[in-house]
Amino acid sequence: MPTPAALAVDAPTFAQPTSMRCSIIIPVYNKARFLGASLRSVLDQDFTDFEVVVVDDGSTDGSGEMVRALADPRVRLVTQPNGGVSRARNAGILLAQGELVFFFDADDWMHPQFVSIQLAQAERHPAVAFFAARFLRFEALAEVPQPWPLTEPVPMRLVDDLPAVWRSGQTFITSSVAVRRQTLLAMQPCFPPDESKGEDMDLWFRLAEAGPLCLTDMPLVGYREDAPGSLTQQHAAMVFPPYLERMHQRARSGAMRPALARSTLRFVSEARISQARALLVRGRRWQAVKSLCLATPSAGRPRWWMSWLMALSLPGQVVQCWERKRIRRTQARL
Repeated sequence: MPTPAALAVDAPTFAQPTSMRCSIIIPVYNKARFLGASLRSVLDQDFTDFEVVVVDDGSTDGSGEMVRALADPRVRLVTQPNGGVSRARNAGILLAQGELVFFFDADDWMHPQFVSIQLAQAERHPAVAFFAARFLRFEALAEVPQPWPLTEPVPMRLVDDLPAVWRSGQTFITSSVAVRRQTLLAMQPCFPPDESKGEDMDLWFRLAEAGPLCLTDMPLVGYREDAPGSLTQQHAAMVFPPYLERMHQRARSGAMRPALARSTLRFVSEARISQARALLVRGRRWQAVKSLCLATPSAGRPRWWMSWLMALSLPGQVVQCWERKRIRRTQARL
């Protein structure tokens, strides 16, 4: 991803949206430590005609009280028993009144021009339902970033093969996504209610199968994360997410156009390879071999061959170091 310095220009003036209102949905569960800064980044947007729907999913750390203390009529707080992030987001969709719905996590950060730029894209492309932007990473305990300079004209492209784009690295995050409300209402429940791993990816890929993604090719949000290649990330990769199984089924069903189906099958296959490497790190060599056997659409490619070499000969510690370096290289390219 370009650095902020590479994006600098003198005094950019972005086209402002004219009439479209939007809703920003923020699910919250025990994020009081970060919630204040995240909400401030939302309320400090240069476009102000929006509502914020905060869904407190049974927090016990005072997150709801923090929201109640805000003296801003744009913010609505809804409370519900803890049911997971998917149920919280689905509840927010039903309550949203704006034409364009933004999703935002309670520990991330918005650039002050994020909403106005995405709304302008939505007005410029009325036939598109799905919008997203790039993002910057910062460590979980770091201070929120300062606004970085942006380019004009805004770099944008329409993406009709999201799996192909995503294979080169994570393209966007939940906090950088906006979708037209009518599209979401037609897909409810949008997020799988009983899933918390890949529940957002499930929706993004289904949207991308139905129509193009309008991708703003510069970072407009900041994302808190663990250190790249951390053991937490490696452990999460060991379990194959249900949304990938469903993607595989849709690609095999004939419902997708042939080129997208082939791209989707390769995307799922690459995820199998990543799972195999995570299993090797944990010493589960036989399970890793079984995962590689399912990665047939990637058969013969360098990463597939290298993974088989790892499975047959390399200790888990070596695989872990390899994966950490690979993740850092990938992130440095974005």
